[in-house]
Order: sequence, then C-alpha cells, then structure tokens
Amino acid sequence: MKWYQQFFLIFYGIISLYFLYHAAMHGYVYFANKSLGHEESFLIPGRNLAIGLLVAGFAFAGWYLIKHSAFQKLGNIILFFPAVAVGLFLLYMVSLLIASGGKWN
Repeated sequence: MKWYQQFFLIFYGIISLYFLYHAAMHGYVYFANKSLGHEESFLIPGRNLAIGLLVAGFAFAGWYLIKHSAFQKLGNIILFFPAVAVGLFLLYMVSLLIASGGKWN
C-alpha cells in the first residue's frame, strides 16, 4: 500500500471517529432528554451516525479491495471517491463565488 493511500485511510478514520463521537454524544443527550419528557428531533445524532458510518464504509471497502491484487483499481476508486466529491464541490462553490462577484446573496 502506498503512502498516499495510507494517508487517506488514516484521514478517513479520523473523520469517521469525529462524526461517530458526536453521534454518541448527541444520541446520549437525545435519549436522556427523551426520558425526561422532552421531545426533540433525532436529526443531529442520526446525521452524524450516517456520515460516520458512510466514511468508515468507504475507508474499509477501499482498504479491503486494495489488499487484493485483482481489485486494486476498484479499491482506489472507492478510496478516493469522497475526496474527489468534496474537491469538486469546493470548485463548484468557488466558481459560484467568482461568478456572483463575491456576493453571497
């Protein structure tokens, strides 16, 4: 496994732990408040849990496929997909800012 693949695996692991930690903390608060009779949405802990599991899934699938020599290209595609998606979104946002003359509204 190359150094940049290891970097992305560690980076995705840290991101996944961050979101799973926040999901656990918000989930604890959600269930503690629910037992006290407060009604609130499960959106925040659910969103953090989904993002954490999704990033962990991409990292694990990429690592597993890269380990097998027959599926290395597919593993690279899966491993780098989230980074490419975020990069394209950032380019899109920069192009919107440039096209609008720097105004948000």
